Amino acid sequence: MAEIKAIYEEQKHRYGYRRITVELRPRGLLINHKKVQRLMNKMKLFGIVSKRWHKYNSYRST
Repeated sequence: MAEIKAIYEEQKHRYGYRRITVELRPRGLLINHKKVQRLMNKMKLFGIVSKRWHKYNSYRST
């Protein structure tokens, strides 16, 4: 849990569970992404979601 928190702080609260899982592998920790997600939820750590994925556009040309 300390390693997850350290990566989260290093990346300025931007990384979510997927990127943290990838970052743990070079550090020698093989942990399933679901386990990382559960631990992050328990510690109330959430990555920043990009606004570009939540854009809705209902343009109809005439």
